[in-house]
Amino acid sequence: MKEKLIAAGLTALTLLAAGVAGAAPSTGPGRHADISRAELTAQVDARFDRLDANHNGKIDASDRAASIEARFKRLDADGNGSVTLAEMQAAEANGDAATGHGHAGAPGRRGRHAGNFIGPDGTTKAQAEAKALARFDRGDADHNGVLTAAERQQTHAGSKAAR
Repeated sequence: MKEKLIAAGLTALTLLAAGVAGAAPSTGPGRHADISRAELTAQVDARFDRLDANHNGKIDASDRAASIEARFKRLDADGNGSVTLAEMQAAEANGDAATGHGHAGAPGRRGRHAGNFIGPDGTTKAQAEAKALARFDRGDADHNGVLTAAERQQTHAGSKAAR
């Protein structure tokens, strides 16, 4: 039973693997602020470096495993090798991103674009930048090199309507 709980917990944590959230930052006070291509590239690079746990220049399965292990350790407050419902609730109440609820308990924010970021053979920094900048360019309606909150909202509404 304990093995099943651990396996289920690790499976759930796998689904929460963090990724780059495309053209708009997903957290923080400036997430609705205008962003330039240079600022976006710096954010993508910083996120990539944070996710590249083994520093081999690409995000792949080994990095995902390291991320899952780190999240599990953060959730396992008493260090006994299992995560209880109480530990999950405590982490969520504290806004711990390891629960998948990000800041202020906003469900689904973490890892929302992970599938778009990490390919089956891994993703290099150049690939991550190219994907984010392509998304940026699609949203930059006036092509001035700055993505505004209004442009992001318009792009988001268009993407939502297309689904």
